[in-house]
Amino acid sequence: MLRVGEGKLDEAWQDLLACHRLGRLVACGGTIIEDLVGIAIDNRASAADLAYLERAKLTSKQVQDRLKDLQGLPPLLPIADKIELVERLTFLDSMQLIRRGGLGMLEGPAGGQAKKPSPEELKALESIDWEPALRHVNRWFDRQAAALRLKDRATRNKALAKIQENLKALNSDAVNLANAFKLIVGKDPPGKVVGNAIGDVLIRKMMPNVDKLSDARDRTEQAHRNLHVAFALAAYHGDHGRYPATLVELVPKYLAAIPVDLFSDNSLVYHPGEKGYLFYSVGVNGIDEGGRWYDDDPRGDDQSVRMPLPELKPKK
Repeated sequence: MLRVGEGKLDEAWQDLLACHRLGRLVACGGTIIEDLVGIAIDNRASAADLAYLERAKLTSKQVQDRLKDLQGLPPLLPIADKIELVERLTFLDSMQLIRRGGLGMLEGPAGGQAKKPSPEELKALESIDWEPALRHVNRWFDRQAAALRLKDRATRNKALAKIQENLKALNSDAVNLANAFKLIVGKDPPGKVVGNAIGDVLIRKMMPNVDKLSDARDRTEQAHRNLHVAFALAAYHGDHGRYPATLVELVPKYLAAIPVDLFSDNSLVYHPGEKGYLFYSVGVNGIDEGGRWYDDDPRGDDQSVRMPLPELKPKK
């Protein structure tokens, strides 16, 4: 925005594109954390794009050129790929930590102090058959990855909700490390029963919550769709001196097609005004809340774009 204020509009736009590329680069990492950080960077860039659009006073051609830049950005890598490989291997590595160092090793990744195992525990660990637990864990990751690859949001959410329901239904004894320890030292040899019990401990404690990540990805996708519509509206305004009565008027000159609301599979809600507009998606909760977002009072879940942009609220 400093560059915009200095009239360096091209340089400012390159800064914004660099932020989008940085977000996508970070999100290329194999872990969920890298994905969340990457989409957070990209979402900040999308918000800045709207501020740029409002303040840069571009011509219609300049707006359309920048819209092409946005449409040419590479897509984020599928979340399922991260679950399929790196998150799976990280989980299996945690099981190896337990196999070598006992159940107390779970405290380390959780931010605590890893506890040293007793000689009895180490001896019992050597007798455990880990193969059933490893297979069990892999089946959970297979289910998550398969659900995340479903293209239809409603179908995907239904599959992910079923997985969460099944996770909660695991034997409650399996989530208690003390009970698992009693199983280890109380069986001779511990065998498959304890291997499965420890696998359930890890599944309940460490299985990634991918339904929330799926929602975060969908919000980011909807933000991109909204951004394309906002730039198309600015280009239309530059040519006509007004905003269109309906979004359909943007086709085909400004957009090949009007993107649908990802969360309702219906048209975006659009309200043009004399000097601006409001359009929005109904958001993750699927409820039309009049375009209210997290920053509004009362809060809402609608992903909206307002022009002119609303005044920034002072931080408390």
